[in-house]
Amino acid sequence: MESKINCSPDNQSRDRVAKVIVAIRIGSKLHLLFSRKRVFNRPESHDRLELLGGHLDNDDPLQGAIRELREEELSGLLGGKLQDKHLIERIMVDGIEHHIYSMEISCEEHKQLRHNARESLGFELIAFSEMWNTATLSRLTEKTLKILAAFMDAGKRKCCGDSKLG
Repeated sequence: MESKINCSPDNQSRDRVAKVIVAIRIGSKLHLLFSRKRVFNRPESHDRLELLGGHLDNDDPLQGAIRELREEELSGLLGGKLQDKHLIERIMVDGIEHHIYSMEISCEEHKQLRHNARESLGFELIAFSEMWNTATLSRLTEKTLKILAAFMDAGKRKCCGDSKLG
């Protein structure tokens, strides 16, 4: 009988994730940037909203987050701006360690962003004041809901330097 246990180092890299909360202030309102998930083999997740980032492939968390941003956003703006100081929390979600980074970009920078059509169906801004309504929550992937819930449970209501969410 063949063993189904994978003991390779690559198996361990799938147990760590880096996600980035990208905020854009438009006037006095704070908005969060989401990626519209492109996944045809899981219809329950296709075209749902998720945070940018993904699994760490034997990267340190910052380098993995930068790599993921460069894969998802083609202008290189987000990957070029992310720094270690943007790490705001480490949380566990479904037994997987998540490194949560936060950064704020300007409205002008937001206009320069280009999504990778192989990775997503595009980007979408959600006003933070609308984040917790039923219509918005129903558009998030199940994993994103869990990440945001764990993040909020950790007591972190601070994002993007000294600017408060909400």
